[in-house]
Amino acid sequence: MRYFDTGVLLKLDTLQVALALELGAAEFCTFDLRQSRMAAATGLVVVS
Repeated sequence: MRYFDTGVLLKLDTLQVALALELGAAEFCTFDLRQSRMAAATGLVVVS
């Protein structure tokens, strides 16, 4: 798996957040800093 220092999210991170939004989730559980920032930016409450 490839990680970027430029702040670009991985495709699977984006897909997971998008699915949570599509399914109507209010909370999102992750330990990934980039993914938690994206989830928070979309209005999800991040639980880690």
